[in-house]
Amino acid sequence: MNTFIHEKMNIDTNGLKPMRGKNDLFALVIILKLLLECKYFDKMIFELRNAIAELSSVLEVITIDAVLDVMGFPENWQHIRTL
Repeated sequence: MNTFIHEKMNIDTNGLKPMRGKNDLFALVIILKLLLECKYFDKMIFELRNAIAELSSVLEVITIDAVLDVMGFPENWQHIRTL
């Protein structure tokens, strides 16, 4: 099932199924968006951004964009906070 989040974030589809946010880590972020109170979700996104920035600073072989891609995060993943 696609959520309004998939639609609002313009996540590409392969036919009817979104290519991101279904069977990956970003799917968990979507679920938490739907379940958590805004203040807790915002804190989680803040912490996630910090963790990604920290990881990015130590990566040498692969880019942070490649890591985020494998985890299913779309380029505009932080936009989920405003939905």
